[in-house]
Amino acid sequence: MSIPVRRITASLLLDRQVVGAVALCLFYSFAVVQLHIAGGCPNWLSSGANKISSSLASVLGLLLAFRSNASAGRWDASRKAWTDIQANCRNVIRMLSTAPLIRGGEINRAVCKGQQQELLRLVAAFALAVAIQLFGISIRPTASSCDDDLAESVELVALYSLLPPGYFAAETNVDDEQSSNGLSSNVPFDELRSGLRRRRIEDQSAAHHVPSGYDQQYSEKAREKRLLHDADEEDFLTALRPRSRLTKNFALILLTDLQTRLDGMFQAGSNSSSTPTQDDSEPTITLPAPIYAHCTNALNTLSARMTELESIKQTTTPPMLRIHLSHVLFINQLLLPFSLAPILGWWTPVAAGLIAYVFVALYHLAESLGQPFRRGDLNALPLRRWAAEVVREAKEAEASLSS
Repeated sequence: MSIPVRRITASLLLDRQVVGAVALCLFYSFAVVQLHIAGGCPNWLSSGANKISSSLASVLGLLLAFRSNASAGRWDASRKAWTDIQANCRNVIRMLSTAPLIRGGEINRAVCKGQQQELLRLVAAFALAVAIQLFGISIRPTASSCDDDLAESVELVALYSLLPPGYFAAETNVDDEQSSNGLSSNVPFDELRSGLRRRRIEDQSAAHHVPSGYDQQYSEKAREKRLLHDADEEDFLTALRPRSRLTKNFALILLTDLQTRLDGMFQAGSNSSSTPTQDDSEPTITLPAPIYAHCTNALNTLSARMTELESIKQTTTPPMLRIHLSHVLFINQLLLPFSLAPILGWWTPVAAGLIAYVFVALYHLAESLGQPFRRGDLNALPLRRWAAEVVREAKEAEASLSS
């Protein structure tokens, strides 16, 4: 048995939800067996429990199959979307590192190579930023980030090392930036929010608090509450408020910057193609039309796949399915010892415990697969390793340009 399989098996066996359900089923089954041996369990109760359990078995199987298929579908869709992101990032890195992009003389070509290396870092930073956003890690300004925050997330350390400090500069006033860009003011929203906050009871405010970053709760129930609760007026007004540069979609900012630089390189190539090049002329970095078209198509695919991953992260399965499944599972385990006790006797706790383990472990697995972006979970997608592969390839291409 390989190490990952053993770790997954150990995580199932040691999970509090699974262990608690099996232990409770064992104690309950012992009590039912003692009641049956003492003659306190009438025959009509055992026969009725047997018929009800048989009827619930098909319903429970259908609910578990639907829940598992829905979770597996989310996991598989996330895997396919990230595979496309990884493949397109690698294609862009290889095209930008192998194509002859520098035209002109041989003097001061290091400046153009530096621009080419910055493009490679942008592609690597994009893949890493997508993984960071899916993990729910907040990207903070470098001036306000302390060593403890950086030590908790090696992904942030890698992202800060790939990009210039200007990408992480703290904004002085978001409202000033919005007014300069022609956006409407947030003052009416702020007044409404302050009025709603004054009318809110203190315990309601604590109940609707939404954790972020590493305080984010990964249980399915907490995730449903965070994503589906929209009856709060203040949360709605907060969602309308534009976010700062770092708290909004940072990966989209990098993608836009990358597209802008590619457009500039293509325009420079179009302008320089009409003038003959000389050996002593100033070198310029250009982008041929076929490579530009291929890179633009790859960036469009990256944007589409990132949107798919965001939609998966921001949606959840219907909560009624989870609630109904848990109720049916509880009723089935409640009646199962009564139907098994007349046949198995003292072996009833063993059989009931095994059945409880199978059902609860499958329920727990479906819940885990429904959240494919959990950091450090064996059942989640290995986003850190996949993003690291893109960063490594970009660094190798950057080193080949320097040699």
